[in-house]
Amino acid sequence: MKPSPASFTPSATASAIRLGVIGYMGPENAHPYSWSAIVNGSYDADLMPLYANRRIATYLAANSDSLGVDGAQVTHVWTQDRVISERVVAAGHVAHITAEPRSMVGAVDAVLIARDDAESHAALAQPFLDAGMPVLIDRPLAATEADLAFFVEQDRTGRLIMSSSSLRYAAEVRVLKEAAAALGPVRLAVAVSVKDWVSYGVHALEAICTVLDDPRALRVRHGAFGYGEVVEIEFDGGAIATIHQLRSAAPTMQLHLYGEGGCRSAVLDGLFAAHRGLLQQFVRSVAEGTSRLPFSVTRNVIGILIAGLRSRDRQGAWVEPA
Repeated sequence: MKPSPASFTPSATASAIRLGVIGYMGPENAHPYSWSAIVNGSYDADLMPLYANRRIATYLAANSDSLGVDGAQVTHVWTQDRVISERVVAAGHVAHITAEPRSMVGAVDAVLIARDDAESHAALAQPFLDAGMPVLIDRPLAATEADLAFFVEQDRTGRLIMSSSSLRYAAEVRVLKEAAAALGPVRLAVAVSVKDWVSYGVHALEAICTVLDDPRALRVRHGAFGYGEVVEIEFDGGAIATIHQLRSAAPTMQLHLYGEGGCRSAVLDGLFAAHRGLLQQFVRSVAEGTSRLPFSVTRNVIGILIAGLRSRDRQGAWVEPA
């Protein structure tokens, strides 16, 4: 039997759950900026670097009346570069910079690991999990079987770990999930995205799994072509999915469903609502002491992601997720 989650009691003097943001690695990872602004309810776009300003300032401005997550505040930030940390705290109206990640233990109630390098996630999360602190980890949680096994063991011992692409909470994905019931059995799901399988394929994969009610994958096959990748997934129950990653295309994220009773499509571009939904669910999880997203769901998604990588390493052979 899985142990009960570690109990959580916010600081007696705190009026809100104090969140620490651990950010960066990729040169254009804007999540430390957007997550801080969405939670804290205010921001300064002029203090964001140009790439973050282009990518998130527009949707923050369009949703200014919805900024802020009740019951939470980002109070501390750490990145691998002091200059970047100073930009994040100034742009997101955050009070403190810490000298190292583990300095947040005792200073905050929960941690957001907003980094896009999956290989760093286990090491960054460990001191907080050892301290019994809830952790939200940006996608993908892991990209190796060893790192996934680490998080599986942490979950088994009752640690509160939440990890997901924010697209799980996108309004367009929820509409497609509702529509899927009217399509009859969904036979084929086709997603089109950009960049690569690990960093962006996980977004499409999470959206497909959400719409199909998180079925188990029977086998996965990865293929490469001149300007991208395609991953085929056969699910228990008969549905098939293909995810197309285009390295040299305009940014897009599309999902198409084909069922016996019809078809539906959507462009998944409601990023503000998706990010806010993820952050709201984590804050609720912290307050309730247990993740609102079962870790088994995350394990299933990441297991499929890793199976795709194993297939790539085996020249496109079919692989069963571990």
